[in-house]
Amino acid sequence: MSKEPHGILTIWKTDGKPLVEIIERQINSYLMKTLGECRSIQRNGKECRGSRVRRIKDPPYFLPINLYHLRLLTETYSSEDLPETVQFNEHKYELKLVRLYKDVHFVDKLKVVDDWTYYDNKEGKLCYFDRDPESSLLSSCFYVRKTQQI
Repeated sequence: MSKEPHGILTIWKTDGKPLVEIIERQINSYLMKTLGECRSIQRNGKECRGSRVRRIKDPPYFLPINLYHLRLLTETYSSEDLPETVQFNEHKYELKLVRLYKDVHFVDKLKVVDDWTYYDNKEGKLCYFDRDPESSLLSSCFYVRKTQQI
């Protein structure tokens, strides 16, 4: 996974590992950035050794992930292979939207309250379903940081 402009993460390959594991690991890796090796002198006069890690205090509200390159792999994936939630420190991200590519256009699977809804602009309506449309490919997904309700 790599960071593209505008904070979009891209998954290029899975190396045969489950997609759930890849996404969870890469989101956590993205949110906990390594700043490289520390070779400076600290205030107390001691040399810093090892690597520095910057923890993001206020992680982004949205985490868009580009999954379109998965279509080039021999494995096939569906929205069922995506983790519903990803935990990062005290922050929890929930899967809210999956964009699928089907028949030369994109369709959306979005979570409304606790139900998944399918929207195809060719049909111009929302409908409930329990699996991805036939012959559709993952294109992208969006995780939203869960906020505490007051």
